[in-house]
Amino acid sequence: MPRMRVLSSAEQDSFERPPVFDSQQRKLFFDLTIALEHIASNLRTPTNRIGFVLSCGYFRVTKQFFSPHAFHLRDIESVAQRLGVPMDAFQPKEYAERTRLRHEHLIIEALGVKRFDADTEALMKAEIRNMIRA
Repeated sequence: MPRMRVLSSAEQDSFERPPVFDSQQRKLFFDLTIALEHIASNLRTPTNRIGFVLSCGYFRVTKQFFSPHAFHLRDIESVAQRLGVPMDAFQPKEYAERTRLRHEHLIIEALGVKRFDADTEALMKAEIRNMIRA
């Protein structure tokens, strides 16, 4: 049985990339809470600091994380300037997968978001079954 296409190729590509912000949105979404600012200031390298802030801002808007290779140049420039580091300090290759995953966990925890895991899936299935019965 063929699978139904929910998104067109262009929509799928758009879904997999971070949102495009204007300057006002950058100021709003890359402005961190005190707790997140504290975490960011304790990161060792400029790449990690910039990557953390960008991941946080994108997550706040889309509720998903993106590859550092997909980060937008204007966003990198804006965050680097805010952090007082050179823009070329961010190197996607140096933003290690393990570090990025640790940052994602810190962001989720600081924002009070619960991951969609096996327990959540079971709860959702039970709710859907109850709705179908009703």
